[in-house]
Amino acid sequence: MFKLIYKDILVNKRYFKSMLIFALVFPLISVLNGGSINASYVSVIMCGFTFFVMAVEVEERTKTYRIINSLPINRKTTVYARYMGSLLISILFMSLLCLLFYFLSTIPNSPFRAFNLSKLLEAITTVLIMSSIVMCVTYCFGYMAARIANFVVFFPVIFILTAFQDKDFAALGKLFLILKDTSFNMLLIKLSIGILVYLLSMIISVMVYDQRDL
Repeated sequence: MFKLIYKDILVNKRYFKSMLIFALVFPLISVLNGGSINASYVSVIMCGFTFFVMAVEVEERTKTYRIINSLPINRKTTVYARYMGSLLISILFMSLLCLLFYFLSTIPNSPFRAFNLSKLLEAITTVLIMSSIVMCVTYCFGYMAARIANFVVFFPVIFILTAFQDKDFAALGKLFLILKDTSFNMLLIKLSIGILVYLLSMIISVMVYDQRDL
């Protein structure tokens, strides 16, 4: 399993530079267009989620899953490795971006915003839930269904983040008040829910993928 995890990390590592460029350019474009959102925060979420998408896309494009499935490795192991490898590289990159934005925000008139550990945990929780849906759809229904799921999941989440960032959530009901709550206990609850959803997604993926006719 560790070799498969290492393989996924190496595959995703190739996209570090392109993701870093995007993460730096997106806040600049947002500021130039008069955006009022925390583009640095949004870019961290977008990059974290993209690593899951790219891992699946690369494997589908190169058809490496056929080679892996022909080896004396059971499918359960490959699914566990994909979930763990993608998550590790995603959290690592998001954490590095958080540190980078912290230092860049100290530059006068910087378009980048620093955000604290609470925001980072919120971002990780968001990516956990988004990737859980896409990964589960991928293993249950295939790559084409996953591409549709990417749009269905990605754009509504980004819309919510951009439309309601730093707004008064009181008029939007208790749901948005809960989403905006950054107290330590609420952050733990949100993160716990994200982890449970991710684990449930992994279990479903293992059960279904193990029985699929590839």
